[in-house]
Amino acid sequence: MAVFCLKHYATLCLLTRRWLMLSAELKELDATLDHLTSQSAKRLRSQFGAGPQTAAVLVAVAGDNPERLRNEAALAALCGASPLQASSGKTIRHRLN
Repeated sequence: MAVFCLKHYATLCLLTRRWLMLSAELKELDATLDHLTSQSAKRLRSQFGAGPQTAAVLVAVAGDNPERLRNEAALAALCGASPLQASSGKTIRHRLN
């Protein structure tokens, strides 16, 4: 029975070591993303609720042509989240683009 417990202990130690390593890597990546978005998307980052991850996603979506995102509807169409009419007869409904 003692050998069985030692195997579980060794497994937990390995998992803990891996979790700590990945946690440190995530902190480093978050800091890098914060630095990059603070440099290249200053106006966007100054908006309420636009943190590093949100800014990075929006910059990636806009690409080299941010002028194509004139309004919220243009962003929704680009992301495939704009509603399209899918009505039939008397049934009125919408689906995502």
